[in-house]
Amino acid sequence: MPPTSGGGRRGGSSIRSTLPSRPPLLSQRILHQSLEAETALADALGETNNVLTSPRRARLEDHSDDSETSSVCSERSFESNAHRRTSDSFSWSGSQSRLYRELWEPCLRDINEIMLACESTHWSDRKDGLVSLSAYLQAGNTLSPHQLARITDNFTKMLSDSHTKVFTLFLDTVSDLITTHCSDLHQWLYVLLTRLFHKLGSDLLTSVQAKIMRTLDTVREAFGPESVLGWALRFLVDPTQTPNARVKLAVLQWLAKTAPLADPSTAFPSVTGEKDITALALTKMIGWTMGDSIKQGSELRRAAQEAILALFNLNTPYVTLRFAQLPKEYQEAAASLIQGRVRKASGSLDSPVGKQESCLSPDQVYRSIKRTTAEIQSYTCDSKVADTASHDSGISQMSLNDKNDIDLLSNWTAQLSLSSPTRSTNGLDVPDSTTNGLNGTSELTGSEDTLGKTLDTIDTLAGDEKKLALSLLATHVKEADPVVISHHFKRILRIVLGYIQGDLESREASLSALCEMLKKRTLGSQLQSFTELILINVIKAYSDPNRELAKHTEPCIEEIANALLPDIVLRVLIPLMTAGTYPYNLSVIKAITKVIEAQPDTVLLPFLPELMPGLIQAYGHEESLVRKSAVFCMVALHDKVGDPQLRPFLVGLSASKLKLLELYINKRQSPKSDNS
Repeated sequence: MPPTSGGGRRGGSSIRSTLPSRPPLLSQRILHQSLEAETALADALGETNNVLTSPRRARLEDHSDDSETSSVCSERSFESNAHRRTSDSFSWSGSQSRLYRELWEPCLRDINEIMLACESTHWSDRKDGLVSLSAYLQAGNTLSPHQLARITDNFTKMLSDSHTKVFTLFLDTVSDLITTHCSDLHQWLYVLLTRLFHKLGSDLLTSVQAKIMRTLDTVREAFGPESVLGWALRFLVDPTQTPNARVKLAVLQWLAKTAPLADPSTAFPSVTGEKDITALALTKMIGWTMGDSIKQGSELRRAAQEAILALFNLNTPYVTLRFAQLPKEYQEAAASLIQGRVRKASGSLDSPVGKQESCLSPDQVYRSIKRTTAEIQSYTCDSKVADTASHDSGISQMSLNDKNDIDLLSNWTAQLSLSSPTRSTNGLDVPDSTTNGLNGTSELTGSEDTLGKTLDTIDTLAGDEKKLALSLLATHVKEADPVVISHHFKRILRIVLGYIQGDLESREASLSALCEMLKKRTLGSQLQSFTELILINVIKAYSDPNRELAKHTEPCIEEIANALLPDIVLRVLIPLMTAGTYPYNLSVIKAITKVIEAQPDTVLLPFLPELMPGLIQAYGHEESLVRKSAVFCMVALHDKVGDPQLRPFLVGLSASKLKLLELYINKRQSPKSDNS
């Protein structure tokens, strides 16, 4: 029989492709009557054979020559059906309609034939192969490793298929493949994401773009938002990728939607060697917010801003630590962005936050951003006249000028992320004369005051003279009248924290001076306002590879645990436990242990839900020292709060880890039992 009747192809797809686009109205009426007659005949055949249950299935599944010639205008009836498909109550739209229509018909059953069809150069064969592969996977079948590798290699080529009908079917099949073999496709995930991102940058129908976005949503649900977020950040900094503006826009928008769904502790790529993916990606995104010269500049700039804010909100401590690695102009751009966004929401932030998602509330972050951004601008404008500037300007006076070895931006990022809830509205901008109740300016120029002389000359010294001056400063802090120390408080703290970042000998002397300041209980109210700044600098020194410096830092950690408010200290340290890498996280855990040992259970109990997940994660760290410190910290916590309070947080531990922890707990308790 001639092939014009459509019996040689499944579903008559080749016939439909050659039909005229719009038959006359009279012909449509005649063909509609022919279709009704054909449907009635199919119903009669269905009742006789008791096989086909619907007229549509009868028409699709009956491929005999008799059924095709039973209608006078069978070919035109197919044409008529094709033109009334959009209003047919039994039909669906798009590629899914074609997919299910093909599933009703006999399809390829052998997986080798399916793969050959998918690899064909003819689009109709590829379409049949994709439909058959979907049916094969939906039937519960799986692919061998060799078959899966062959399929993914072919799918990588299909991602560039220019035929819309095949590509939309291909996206459906990709979703089925991911659902079936998600655990086996992690190595292919980056290839899939990069090709889909680049596809979004080409000229596509809106329906195809929506289909790609739905496929990306499927990928995110299957592999987890943390995994795909990391790969998306890698895509932005991959030197082998050359995305155009539309691709960048699509990736940034997808990042902004994915970040709120991710787990803050595992969302960001780990630092490998000297390459920090997150810092590099932030650099690019901030750069896109700073320029208008590129095509679609305003749209891309807004998308980059939303992505940066989403990452900042996902894990504020981690992201702000990465800000410290960026150039100064990038730091200021990030500060301006975050300040502007939070200021828009300041009206809603005035009311108490019902549920905190992190240790620090948004209004605390906002107040810190507001202060620190103003300080940075003040520092930039006044750097040329620093010698005559007032010493009561807060953070800008906490930092030294360029000739002294301290990173202003590092201190700023610490303040940006970690704002103290006990500070007043003016915070660090309160002058010394107001803070300590003395009548007089904070800039001390009197040559009669020995401490003032030391403070005035210490920045001009070097080598052994500087070390001697810092040691003398520590002695002054220890022995001088508390009123005098309070009057010079900010200048002393600026110098001490500044030289903690200097050479080894200066760092040791500075830590000794800071330790003496922490011992003076009369300075407690002033020290509280600088809790975050003190902690960030001390933890940096504590994590230094030099063991001698770490030993000099331990007394400071112990004094911090006793001198500063424990709730502020814990709210600062807990996020840093998972935000930093080794050995930074090790130092944070040790500092938390010191705080636990110094505080009663009533202070510690409210922090268990925030503290324990980080300790459990550290218990599985690749570094043995981190694991050991986490165990000791949990033992100290158990000693304070008791087993009933701690036990619910240990249910996720493996039997071996739980047994080891209980061994250390029993070992800690045995001396107490012997003494009693």
